[in-house]
Amino acid sequence: MYSLFKFFFRLGDYYRGLKLFLLINLCGGICKGIPKVGKSVIFKYPPHKGIKFGKKCDIGSFIQFDIPPGGVLEIGDNLKLTNTINIAVSNKVRIGNNVLIAEGVSIRDSQHNYLNSEELISQQGLEVGEIEIKDDVWIGKNSMILLNTVINKGCVIGASSIVKSKTTDNYGVYAGLPLKKIKERTSR
Repeated sequence: MYSLFKFFFRLGDYYRGLKLFLLINLCGGICKGIPKVGKSVIFKYPPHKGIKFGKKCDIGSFIQFDIPPGGVLEIGDNLKLTNTINIAVSNKVRIGNNVLIAEGVSIRDSQHNYLNSEELISQQGLEVGEIEIKDDVWIGKNSMILLNTVINKGCVIGASSIVKSKTTDNYGVYAGLPLKKIKERTSR
């Protein structure tokens, strides 16, 4: 009985993945494989040529992609997004292969300008940058990855960390606010 339930549950993920695969490819983007897609995945703007998904991606439920035309999102193979993740791309975000992103993570390559007190914040425009998350990275629950950040190969970002305008070392383990290197991943 459990295996039958699991089959029908996964069938919905496959159907949603097939729809996303067709939609991205028909709109000029690239989707190399049919992703597994959970419920309530939202694209704030229609998919376009700046969106590229690799093979064997697993997109959890309640994920929001905010990628206006002109924004570029490149995702490698074997990406695992859990739930309630927000990815906002005004310029460029690249996520490598075999990346794990836990629930509640926010990835944003722009922020509002706010320094002019004589003008409304909403009228001051955006400061935009880029984000690169390289291969074999794990980003912990409720972390924020902000503009002008490079998370290098093999890094772990601890839960509730904020990473902004920083380049990490390969295989480093980082956590906190402000972000600090705690240790390095080593081979056994």
